[in-house]
Amino acid sequence: QELESLRTYYTQLTSALEKFSAELDRTVPTSIRSQIDSMRPLFLKELRLAVIASWRHIPCTNLHKAAKVGVDAVCVTFLGPLNGFWVGLGVCLILFIPGLIF
Repeated sequence: QELESLRTYYTQLTSALEKFSAELDRTVPTSIRSQIDSMRPLFLKELRLAVIASWRHIPCTNLHKAAKVGVDAVCVTFLGPLNGFWVGLGVCLILFIPGLIF
């Protein structure tokens, strides 16, 4: 008799555990997915900060020198004399007009 009651308890316990396991299979993925979705903006922000922090370790001196040489080639070599030409032409015009009048 005790063996039969033990078997009944065992069957009830097994049934309850199977229901609980099925409930976990249904709710845990949904819960985890919602937590991941809620944490995604924070994770992306931290990932961006980590990428920006790692930029300090990238040797950019060659890139900086190349950009500076490119800017200097255009601004100093080409635009400097061109600006000097236009300033000189403007000064000549400003002085030429009073020179014609007086």
